Amino acid sequence: MTARIGAYGTWLADSHDIPKLLLTFDSSPTLLSTPEVAAWCKDNIAGPADRALRPSRPPRDGRPA
Repeated sequence: MTARIGAYGTWLADSHDIPKLLLTFDSSPTLLSTPEVAAWCKDNIAGPADRALRPSRPPRDGRPA
């Protein structure tokens, strides 16, 4: 398993001809798409195309959208 994960990491870093979609969610504190994670992905994954997603309706917990 460790070798497979390592090979995938190498592929992510070296496969410039294959686009990858990075979805970021700035409206949820439980998702791992913080600005720091998004910046790391852009620096370490070849060919990321990032898309910021926002909620289409107000959060149910009363926070502003």
